[in-house]
Amino acid sequence: MKKVLSFSILIMLVGTVIGQSLTAKKEGKQWGFVNERDSFVVAPQYDAVGDFIGAYTWVNKGGKVKKNSLPVGGKWGLIDESGKPVCPVEYEFVDMPSDGMVAVNLGGVMSDNKIEGGKWGFVDVKTGQLAVPVDYTRVGDFYNGYAWVVKNGKYGMVNKSGKETIVCVYNEVTDCYDNKVVWLKKDGKYALSSPNGQLLTEFVYVDYSGFVEDVAWVQNDESLFGLINGKGEILLQPRYIKVMPFYNGVAEVFSKAGQIGLVNTKGKEIARTVYAGSSQRFGVSQFKTSTKIFSYLTHPQLGNLWIDQDGKTIARGVKIVYKTSDVIPDALWDF
Repeated sequence: MKKVLSFSILIMLVGTVIGQSLTAKKEGKQWGFVNERDSFVVAPQYDAVGDFIGAYTWVNKGGKVKKNSLPVGGKWGLIDESGKPVCPVEYEFVDMPSDGMVAVNLGGVMSDNKIEGGKWGFVDVKTGQLAVPVDYTRVGDFYNGYAWVVKNGKYGMVNKSGKETIVCVYNEVTDCYDNKVVWLKKDGKYALSSPNGQLLTEFVYVDYSGFVEDVAWVQNDESLFGLINGKGEILLQPRYIKVMPFYNGVAEVFSKAGQIGLVNTKGKEIARTVYAGSSQRFGVSQFKTSTKIFSYLTHPQLGNLWIDQDGKTIARGVKIVYKTSDVIPDALWDF
């Protein structure tokens, strides 16, 4: 979240190579940029410059610089590694671009290497023009064409055209990087939404996981976990007291009694929650063919058994972990 500075705070106090084609060089009291032949491509005109982060670096005019600190005052802008300005030098602070958009601040004050106060908007690095108005007290980074914003203490979302696709009425809005959907929080509960504000679920969840293979775990107010897909459709009703991340398309789940089962990303319980133990990460330290992955479960009466990703039992009563020197029983290949 904005704005504890995420990029290097080192000021260029000596000439240092900072990009693939340009080097910062000081002449007199100001900084410019030279090429490999030591010729100025950007004439000395800046009072401070930063390290290149990817293809960009910030520049400052009029700021006062102390050792190992960001300039206080003056105006900030952004240039690319060819020396081209991509964000005009007219803001109290500029961040590094994300998804082609630069968060900019007007009215803020630099203190202890972080910007305080002021309002935020976004500049499009392709045009160098302000694309999102400087109307917000906090902003996130752009992902997949959208960024969360805060106005009057409430969260919303904007697109690259500056349109508020989700109005600022929520307690929280997440980044738009998981499956191109976002989570909204209102009155202590979460709902899944498209970045354009279309609700995909009701506000019924108290927690959620990130999306993996188009599915995410959700938790209801009874502390039970279920599974939904990226459309908000329920694949498994909340009924597990604990769930683990998916690995090789399978996740370990626990019943209210603490017994273990396995679920795949289609929402199928490939192993019922009746077992005492399993490989927490499906298929790890076990064996596999070019087309299938296997893992084990243990049961106090049934003993050890091996299953594949479809839940088919391959063998029972055999070792859990096989070494490369072991001879795998024929039963494990009989599928």
